Amino acid sequence: MVLRDNGVSGDRAPQNEHGFSSAGEDRSIPAIPVGIEKDIASALEEALRQTGEVTVPAYGFSMGGALGKADALVIRAARGESVRCGDVVVFRRFDRWIAHRLIWKFGPRSEFVGLTKGDAIRGADRPCPKKKDVIGVVVACRFGEHARSLRTPRARLHAAWHVLIGLITAG
Repeated sequence: MVLRDNGVSGDRAPQNEHGFSSAGEDRSIPAIPVGIEKDIASALEEALRQTGEVTVPAYGFSMGGALGKADALVIRAARGESVRCGDVVVFRRFDRWIAHRLIWKFGPRSEFVGLTKGDAIRGADRPCPKKKDVIGVVVACRFGEHARSLRTPRARLHAAWHVLIGLITAG
């Protein structure tokens, strides 16, 4: 799942009313000048550092389920060492923010590498994000005016299930 600024992307892709790609629709995301995504990511990182939490529109189906249908994700600032397996972590990748589930942490605690993957895709992310790449953790999904927490016991159980499935299918 790629996090976007108001659904704007450098790619041209059809979207549905929620800002997600949808086959058969002819609406597309307007192209933006090269380098703007980097500026947007930097501005969002600064806002996250200053406020501790940001709400960002999301684009993509790699997480599937509720996250794939959410209008926006609520992201709380988190340092790499504070994230746990099962958390949906937000990390930097090519001037974009990616939100995928952390299914395993390995290496020394001070410089771990995380194995992450989208819930709805088979393979793990390559290259694996490092501790320094982690920006935050998704703590809730927004659906219009309603939000669903990812920190409830039920949500944590659901996350544990995805970690298990992720370890089996990460290949």
